[in-house]
Order: sequence, then C-alpha cells, then structure tokens
Amino acid sequence: MLCLYYYLVSLPASNRQRLQFEKDAAAAKAERDSREEEAAQAARDREMTFASCSADADTNYWSYVKLSGKEIPGKRGAYTAPVRVWNMADKRKAEALAECHRQYDPKK
Repeated sequence: MLCLYYYLVSLPASNRQRLQFEKDAAAAKAERDSREEEAAQAARDREMTFASCSADADTNYWSYVKLSGKEIPGKRGAYTAPVRVWNMADKRKAEALAECHRQYDPKK
C-alpha cells in the first residue's frame, strides 16, 4: 500500500514541484538576460549618441573657422584667422564637448 501511495501521489507531486522550480528558474534567467541585453543596448545607444555629438562639435568648430577665416591659398584645408576667432572656436567646441559628456557620456 505504501508503495502504491508513493507512485500515485508522492512521486507525481514531487515531479510537479521540480518542474515548477525549473520553469521558475528558466523564467528568472530569461528575465535577467533580457534586462542585461536592454542595459547593453542602452549603453551602445549612449555611445553612438555621444560619438555623434562629439562629431557635431568638431564640425561646428570647423564651420565657424571657415566662415570667420580664410583658406590659405595652395594649402587645401588650412585656414588663417584672427586669434579671437580661434579662441572663440575653441571655446564653443569645449562647451559643446562638455555638454556631450554631461548628456551622453557612455562611461556613466
């Protein structure tokens, strides 16, 4: 009789508990993996946005220099401008980069 109880009641209940535990563990792992992937994607997005912001700061720097200075004849890509222009371009670029770091720095 005890053997019959074991096979009809106790063993199936034990198997159900074990299966439920395994399902719960798998669900927890899937949720943990999902959160890790979301965090990794957010970090990649921040890194890409930071790189774009930094590139924009550099582009704006050279746009200001090109508009306020003059290209040196015979030297493609080389510009001459008063010191105040270079200083203002440096200041604007530094401010833009500081803002990029403040908003999008991927190392946060």
